[in-house]
Amino acid sequence: DFDRASAAFKQALQLKPIYPKALYNLALLEYQRQQHQEALKYLKTALEQEPDYPEAQALRQKILQVF
Repeated sequence: DFDRASAAFKQALQLKPIYPKALYNLALLEYQRQQHQEALKYLKTALEQEPDYPEAQALRQKILQVF
């Protein structure tokens, strides 16, 4: 269930604000829900925290190809 997964990742970020994997997973959930702008927002923060995060880079590129 997307809503529960999203809530869990957001809770993890409250406990650990610098958590690129949680941000990436939130972006992936938003991407799957066709919420590309939200996904890009999470990916931007994830890549600011960990610039060499290949999965986040790949998802960002995939979304940007759509626009």
